[in-house]
Amino acid sequence: MKAIIDLYLYSSLHIALCALFLTWSTYLLTYIEVDWNYIVFVSSSTWLLYSLHRIIGIYKVSESRIENRFFVIRKFHKHLIVYASIASSISVYTYLSLSPSMKLWLVVPIGLSLLYIAPLFLGQKRLRDFHYIKIFLVASCWALLCGTFPMLEAQLSNYELLLFSVEKFLFIFAITLPFDLRDIEVDRDSGLKTLAHLLPQHLSYGILVSFILSALLVLVNPLYNSEQKIVLIITYLALELITRFSSRQKNDYFYSGIIDGTMILFFIIVWIFQNGI
Repeated sequence: MKAIIDLYLYSSLHIALCALFLTWSTYLLTYIEVDWNYIVFVSSSTWLLYSLHRIIGIYKVSESRIENRFFVIRKFHKHLIVYASIASSISVYTYLSLSPSMKLWLVVPIGLSLLYIAPLFLGQKRLRDFHYIKIFLVASCWALLCGTFPMLEAQLSNYELLLFSVEKFLFIFAITLPFDLRDIEVDRDSGLKTLAHLLPQHLSYGILVSFILSALLVLVNPLYNSEQKIVLIITYLALELITRFSSRQKNDYFYSGIIDGTMILFFIIVWIFQNGI
């Protein structure tokens, strides 16, 4: 059973499903016609990116840190190569099926994502290896792909789009903060400084503030009706408790499973509300 859970979490399939459901929730909230080509592209490209990230990243971790999730990732190394091949095929196919304007919009997050994992800078650095920017890159790309881009072809005001995009950025930022804290020793070994090194005692406040700001943006965004606002505010406050509790745990399953899983839980709550169940 443990091997099955490990394979699910560390094959990057879990995070790919998180991307799928978070993007789908955007369509549900805004009543835009669902573009399944786009949703599958976001999911498969996330699967590809995180598979490649783990393939490349495992060799940048010192041998003294090859334990827990790193041991599992190394164990499934060959599987990750197969998954990356499958994901790349799906990503290319679905990308070619998108509208010309969407293809153009995707150039920036795709480029940043590749630079994030590929050691193309001096000293074989990746974009994520520069101090303090990792979490902002992750939150920005996820917010664009799962929140902003699906809405660009809808009849929304710039004000609504901006508030919605920032709301998604803060949500991803909040659930990414615990990972900075979890990886503090690994990052220290590699000489990387993150917010966990800068403000180690205040990251829990960062989680709280980010979720509260997300809830406030929901409150002032005319995109949502009154019922949506109530449901989303309650949802964000509940997810804040889950994220903050899980960030105190040492087990990797809390991070890869539960904290990332808040994106799936977000979708489930939205789906139940929208369908009146």
